[in-house]
Amino acid sequence: MSSPIECLSVALPYEVSCLIDAGQIDAALERIDLVLARTRDPLIHQRLELEKHLLPIMVEAYPYTKDEALSLIRRELPEFTGETFDRWEEAGMIEYRLYEGKKHYFNRFWALLKKFYPEIQAMTGGPSTAELEEEQKLTNAIRTIRETGSFGSHFRIRASLGLTDSAFAAGDHVLVHLPFPKPVYPMKNIRLLSASHDFYVLAPEDAPSRTISFETDLTKNKIFSVEYEYDCEIAYHDLWNDTPATTAPDFETGEILPHVRFTPYLRSLAASIVGSETDPLKKTRLIYDFCTSELVYTYMPPYVILKDIAETCAVRRKGDCGVQSLLFITLCRISGVPARFQSALYVPATGTAGCHDWAEFYTDQYGWLPTDISYGSSAWRKGDEIRRRFYFGNLDPYRMIANTAFQADFIPPKKALRYDPYDNQTGEIEVNGCKIPRDRYQTSTIVLEQSDIR
Repeated sequence: MSSPIECLSVALPYEVSCLIDAGQIDAALERIDLVLARTRDPLIHQRLELEKHLLPIMVEAYPYTKDEALSLIRRELPEFTGETFDRWEEAGMIEYRLYEGKKHYFNRFWALLKKFYPEIQAMTGGPSTAELEEEQKLTNAIRTIRETGSFGSHFRIRASLGLTDSAFAAGDHVLVHLPFPKPVYPMKNIRLLSASHDFYVLAPEDAPSRTISFETDLTKNKIFSVEYEYDCEIAYHDLWNDTPATTAPDFETGEILPHVRFTPYLRSLAASIVGSETDPLKKTRLIYDFCTSELVYTYMPPYVILKDIAETCAVRRKGDCGVQSLLFITLCRISGVPARFQSALYVPATGTAGCHDWAEFYTDQYGWLPTDISYGSSAWRKGDEIRRRFYFGNLDPYRMIANTAFQADFIPPKKALRYDPYDNQTGEIEVNGCKIPRDRYQTSTIVLEQSDIR
């Protein structure tokens, strides 16, 4: 296999898998060492070594006991009861895993509840003024694009990354990668304004995961940063009218192990969605309809600990923006429609940019066009059909694109397995050729300036 992460598609030995499923993590790690000592199969060896790396990350993603989870909620809702917590858990609103015989709850469970359940949001004060203003701005932008045919934004952004003081040691050799915008639709007029250090490498414009990188020995702790500007200009495409039959090319239609896999279930699901349709655009529209009407948004743990992302999303009918996009991409590829990943940031007018993923699909009529499954599914749940249809073939003008492929290597490559080997939204750092935990470095992406382009 060309990448170590691809071996996730190899099944774990039965006794190891059983222990992990039972939440006996310490016993699973001991069993892995035992199997490693006796196996001669290099692929099984690689798979087990990867699992040893992943299990501690999985434990970190589910840190709270029930008492700790209740304490977290009661900081904002002092009268909150355990009975209500149990009711939310039974309804599938709170996710947990078993560790050493006890339930441990997802580290973002409370943020998720407040964000996506209106009745809980009301308990904690409802959306902030900034959130309401951002939503109105988005509504206005979509209306302008639909009515006039185009709209855009100009942005100036500063992104930074560095070790925490507790993680720093004099003499450490660091390799830092920060996302940098790519000149792909709808991005243009990209300019590097400044970098914190003169010794940087800016990846080429066609790099599938474009970064600016810094490599040096640290004598004192430093923050690595970059400032850039660009325009994001949208041209409107209405893809909901009948279209003539066309053919789709065969590029970007294969599997991407371990997560874009043509499993029997996904083949069956794609066939049930597409039916006898042969037109690539109509097939893609049917897949979009399925994803936006069936999938519910939820926060996810680090992707590096997920298994079979596309199929798991299809079975559970939920996932975050990247997970939903990967299911869309997989169903399109199974159906013969080229589709690929796209990501980096959703950029508000002020404050901090947020991580976001979406997808692109290709037909002969239009070439590559974007589609945002999570924004479309959110619109469907709100009964906003105009917005749902908009995000099939269009984006809002508040994006920064750095990645046009899932699971792409950096330039220059890292020596260690990345914290997120699939995506790059806020940057990564390795020290002395080794990956370090996310809580040992700090990142920020600040919007310095935003203005409309009409």
